[in-house]
Amino acid sequence: MEPVTPQIVKVKISGSTSKDLEFVFRDSIIASGSQASGGFESTVLLNVAGQSADILIREKGSSITLESWKISPALFNQSFSIYYDGTGVYDGAVSYHIKGYATSGELEFLLDGQVKGEGSLKIENTFSILINKGQSRMFEVRKKGETVPLISKVINASPATGQSLNFFFDGEKIVDNVKLSPPANPNNMAISAQFNPNFQGSLPPTFSGDAELDLVFYIRNTDGVVTDPNIRITMPTDGRFVDFELPSLSDENSLYTFDICKKGTHEIPYSNFPSEATSPPKQSMGYYGELVFGTIAGPKYFEPGASKLLLLGPTSRSIRSPTRFRAVYGTIFQDLSEYFQ
Repeated sequence: MEPVTPQIVKVKISGSTSKDLEFVFRDSIIASGSQASGGFESTVLLNVAGQSADILIREKGSSITLESWKISPALFNQSFSIYYDGTGVYDGAVSYHIKGYATSGELEFLLDGQVKGEGSLKIENTFSILINKGQSRMFEVRKKGETVPLISKVINASPATGQSLNFFFDGEKIVDNVKLSPPANPNNMAISAQFNPNFQGSLPPTFSGDAELDLVFYIRNTDGVVTDPNIRITMPTDGRFVDFELPSLSDENSLYTFDICKKGTHEIPYSNFPSEATSPPKQSMGYYGELVFGTIAGPKYFEPGASKLLLLGPTSRSIRSPTRFRAVYGTIFQDLSEYFQ
């Protein structure tokens, strides 16, 4: 019998695993993959001797083959990747980035129905989602303790990076694809805003239920003089965000103030005011809300080129005078920009 001529190929093995793995070629362990390292990579030289042969993949110390990879004698350089989560073997992985904010409650993040993480308030995480080429998996977000998903996203095998979910959760529903874009005019300030009609205060009146409201802006200077720049932004009340830009202020000490009004009017969209109120509030030339952004260095009234994500809502408080209570109404905002930069 003529001796078999050696034929050497170089094989690179890489991937990640949740359990230690062994790679076996013709009854010999040629490489291993450790769960401790987060990922692994090995390059081995193999003598295929003119015949195709398989590399067997199994858990360390086990005789059960999880998967096999065929090595061809026709190519010198060959490579394959293996990703193992303890239950299934995959040939690819997607880095899926989530970023968002939840105003209340806890959220759970599921992959194909299995909980992979949870979070509340400021949320940012990157999941390594194992997936085979040409297939897809389902990523879901739901309230903790509930079974109905708030949102579902299909994760495809390609691209391996760049797939993401940016979201805002208001305690009831999720708005996705929340992104902050720079203003078209660098002298302006870009704003993405949502109006929440749920009243926050000690004297809650009844919301009118209008599907749309107006956010009306005014400008007040240090002398208390109020001017009307005729900026009126229509706001839905169903949780959707509205994008707009505010022009720069000529005086750095001036600030934008604002009212929430019924669409096309200067009437506020609430009724059934408490008997303690001296009278129902009326249009106030912007004294209901002030657009002031607090910083360590002091308040900022306007930031050219900045992008802001704002939650708008009504509020109230009561003031006791010597003879009666007086209800004071206003509009508040919460700046969530830092969570979506």
